[in-house]
Amino acid sequence: MFFKALLISIFSDACKIQSLLPFLAPFFFQKIMAVIPSIGLATQPRLLINIIRGLRTTHGKALLFWVAWIVMSVAFSIYPGGSFRFVTESLWIKLVPLFLVLAYGVSTESIDKMIWAFILAVAIFAVAAFVSHGLPRFQLINEYDPNESALMFVMGLPFIFWQLIDSRGLKKLLLTCLAGLAVIGVIQTQSRGGFLALVAVAVVSVSQYKNIGKVSKLKIALIIAAVAGILFIQGGSQYGERISSIFNSKLDYNYFDSGGRLIIWKHAITMMITHPVFGIGVDTFETGLARMASVGDREVWQAAHNSFLQVGAELGFPGLIAFCIMIFSSVKSLKKVVSAQDLASRKLNPVLRISFSMIGSWTGFIVGGFFLSQAYRNLI
Repeated sequence: MFFKALLISIFSDACKIQSLLPFLAPFFFQKIMAVIPSIGLATQPRLLINIIRGLRTTHGKALLFWVAWIVMSVAFSIYPGGSFRFVTESLWIKLVPLFLVLAYGVSTESIDKMIWAFILAVAIFAVAAFVSHGLPRFQLINEYDPNESALMFVMGLPFIFWQLIDSRGLKKLLLTCLAGLAVIGVIQTQSRGGFLALVAVAVVSVSQYKNIGKVSKLKIALIIAAVAGILFIQGGSQYGERISSIFNSKLDYNYFDSGGRLIIWKHAITMMITHPVFGIGVDTFETGLARMASVGDREVWQAAHNSFLQVGAELGFPGLIAFCIMIFSSVKSLKKVVSAQDLASRKLNPVLRISFSMIGSWTGFIVGGFFLSQAYRNLI
């Protein structure tokens, strides 16, 4: 019962079910689904042991340090009230799902079921994105803006891809369709950061696939043709122009506007230099930017649009280092798991499938997160 409730919690939290189905909100559906597996921690001591074991890893220790640094930053914050509110109202809510995954995710079977819960959530958004063709940038719910929706699709694609590779028959066909819909979802969001993350995930996934299967030139050509067809039919010339604008320093506002990414990133680096130890305080980037980047009577209230600079500015260099260790140590551990498998056999086993999926998903976050403020979101 506890594990099934966790699967529902992962699904409902990823797709924000209470926003999709507002009638569930009065029943506190998402909170209840998180509370039930939490009760299991009190009734099954081994689950607590699993959490402790997970926190003893390099990335686990980095997480504990990072959380401690977030709490300590409140005392040095430029807006203590805002930072304190984040710690007391938001931080623990984001940590609970992580601890529950550590507690219950101790076998390939349990992790596989968690992955399917996430895939189902992505599927709902992918179908909705397909239906929204011809409308403005895709945004199904307020919790995810178009760029965040793109990141969700990109992080979900590696899980879909490797489940597809390891499936047969109707299941394989459905997953193939879902993979195509997820790509369409990235297009519908019109997110340029999402497009770059999609390319990175595709490169990593193909590279991984070479380790366990023979990749013919014909197969690669067919995949490229399929993706190009989706881009042309779904995106059209307008999407192509938007993507090409990434490299146009004269027309893209991100290069010269006070609210553009490059200007904001420069201010973020300045915050890191002027507040190198504890930063300006967790969840205060927009306040810090408004104080620093006022143009006449106009204050610039913008997110960092970069998860790494967001952490560096708000938590200083120690917080940024811990954040990077969490990510790259996780990827390194997954690569060790892959290298320990018998790749020469050219056979895909559950351990390889899960490891490849997670490495690909982390790749999507690293690239997509470089253009989004996602440091404290549940997606990671």
